[in-house]
Amino acid sequence: MLDGRLLGPLLLATGSTGLLMPDLPLGWLAPQDTALIGLALISLGAGLALAGWRSDLADASFQGYAALRQMIRGARPGGPARRMKIRIRCAR
Repeated sequence: MLDGRLLGPLLLATGSTGLLMPDLPLGWLAPQDTALIGLALISLGAGLALAGWRSDLADASFQGYAALRQMIRGARPGGPARRMKIRIRCAR
């Protein structure tokens, strides 16, 4: 299925080709028109890519944060049951 993760970089590449070489892709258009179409494709591709990658980046940042918390906490389990045992032990 075509989504922003695949279509975005393709539009970015097509737009940058149209912007860098305005005479090459479409010879029947004026170079200014090809450059404007290239800019439009670049902005559309960037928007699609960011929308498609947003959920991936959110998942990756959540997993990185969870790994960082686990590293800080250490290898021992520090769940609510362990904290309750420590509180009971300290209260005695």
